[in-house]
Amino acid sequence: MRRREYRVVLLTAGDDQPTRTLTAAVTDWAQREGVSVKNVEAKDPGRFS
Repeated sequence: MRRREYRVVLLTAGDDQPTRTLTAAVTDWAQREGVSVKNVEAKDPGRFS
């Protein structure tokens, strides 16, 4: 069976504890699974609420 290659983009807004926890969890998962992950931080997160 051929293994799929995944690329993940994690869009974050802010630097609060829940965001840091989620970012760390996704990054750890990606490293364990050999998945490419790019973290993109919204510059003006209030604009989207």
